[in-house]
Amino acid sequence: MEEVLQTRRLKRNRALVLTVLMVFGLAVGLSCASTGPTPVAFPSAHPVVFDSDDGATAFRLAPNADSITLSNGKREVLASVRESGGRLVLEDASGSAAWFIERSPGASLRLRVIGAKSGETAFVIKADSDGDLKVETGTKERIAIAKRRDYGFKLVDPDGNLIARILSRSGKTSVRDAAGTTYLTTRDAISARAVALLVFERFPIEVAAGLGVATAFWPERQGSETTTSRGE
Repeated sequence: MEEVLQTRRLKRNRALVLTVLMVFGLAVGLSCASTGPTPVAFPSAHPVVFDSDDGATAFRLAPNADSITLSNGKREVLASVRESGGRLVLEDASGSAAWFIERSPGASLRLRVIGAKSGETAFVIKADSDGDLKVETGTKERIAIAKRRDYGFKLVDPDGNLIARILSRSGKTSVRDAAGTTYLTTRDAISARAVALLVFERFPIEVAAGLGVATAFWPERQGSETTTSRGE
């Protein structure tokens, strides 16, 4: 997702996710993905379409056979997420397993992202009792915090600098950059927590898709997240 971050900064801090995903999808010549039946592993899964600031489709998450796919505005698949052996398998655009997500049992959400080739932990997502999410590398370097707010989540870097705000109001979830510009919007049901992870630019695209699916549609075996509301 680093290319997305660079593009956004060059274009007045607007995330041109649509353009990046279209170019990537066309370059690899992927076929269109059709929405299929709800995968057994993700019983609540349904299509979620995100629009860019100009109203065009930026990307979508949608059930497709036994997986959930992330596709661009042309419906060309960029990543797929499926469950196997109690963990999520994150496949790249070619269908090869690139990452795994494992979830630790307990009262709070804890996800570990593992490289499929290296077998090493790349990222760890940990939820505090108040609902905040800490994003760390496998070497325990903190790279972001998604702070729970009454409107949704505030995503900041370790120094407290604003990355994005995820707002969930009146059946609409939107993402605003640090300048206050809304660059992604959806009216489909998805948790603000999932969106905070899905749009974090430092994640590879397969990891962003996997964490979005894990927090939106993968049934939790632990307690539900806290719903404490706070202000700015």
